[in-house]
Amino acid sequence: MRYGLYKGNKLISVFMSEQYAKHKAELYKNDRVTPGVYYVKTLDEK
Repeated sequence: MRYGLYKGNKLISVFMSEQYAKHKAELYKNDRVTPGVYYVKTLDEK
């Protein structure tokens, strides 16, 4: 399973671990340089 890290509706990174993706989302959210709405979504394998 892969997890996408999104900023708004733009995919910015893909991670294999959901916990790591959520961790990165928190880091970006709390960084003054990269403010914005970040969220993690499951990417379905095709």
